[in-house]
Amino acid sequence: MLRHALTRLVSFAALVVFSTAATHAATTTELDAEKIKAGLHTTYLEEEGFVDRALELVEKGKLSASTVYSTFVWARSHSVHRFQHFKQGLLERAPSESFCRELLYGPPAPPPPPALTLKRRVLDGILSVLSILPPVRRLLR
Repeated sequence: MLRHALTRLVSFAALVVFSTAATHAATTTELDAEKIKAGLHTTYLEEEGFVDRALELVEKGKLSASTVYSTFVWARSHSVHRFQHFKQGLLERAPSESFCRELLYGPPAPPPPPALTLKRRVLDGILSVLSILPPVRRLLR
């Protein structure tokens, strides 16, 4: 247990060190999805989707390019499970829990339309009945 906690602490410290070194490089380097996916050895669609969502958030201005690039450089320093390190690093550096959800699952769904009240449903029913009355009157003439 202690070994696991110590490993996470050392990894996080390395992430901070690499993030400061890579901050300048991120401002001069354009982030390319294909290069990041190749560098992290992504193999599953979910992994590629995570990278795409991260870069989408950079384009929207919700996430800084330097954060993504420095996390990418840090994750590349590991010999195995590079994508998992990248994902965990971005999630640990996320500013809020809602940001983590957006990074993991995409933007939140729009709220559903408000439910119709009983009064509105009755009124709609009456209007639909009344709408067929004029054609019936014409047929009866």
